[in-house]
Amino acid sequence: MRSYLSQVTTGFAGFSEDELLSAKYFLKIFAEAIQVAEERDVALYCGEYGVIDRVAPEDAVKWYAMINEVFTKYGIGRSAWNYKVMDFGISDARMDQVRDELLKYL
Repeated sequence: MRSYLSQVTTGFAGFSEDELLSAKYFLKIFAEAIQVAEERDVALYCGEYGVIDRVAPEDAVKWYAMINEVFTKYGIGRSAWNYKVMDFGISDARMDQVRDELLKYL
């Protein structure tokens, strides 16, 4: 029986630039969970995910688009963080110019 207690890291070591700049990154780090969910016929859910406010709004949109691609492809439920003025806000004024685009990926 395969052990499902392996440590999963979300660091960038071991990823090619091509993987880091596409949904391939998320697919790779979610692969084991996706496989186990399919084997057991259960749903996956990703609660509390988001992009910290130190990232440019345009880059945050790119990140949401990439992670959303994997969520959508594998039917993964999710709940994005939306703390107002607390590091992950999507309703903060700094996101005004990109919010309509970002909302497509939630």
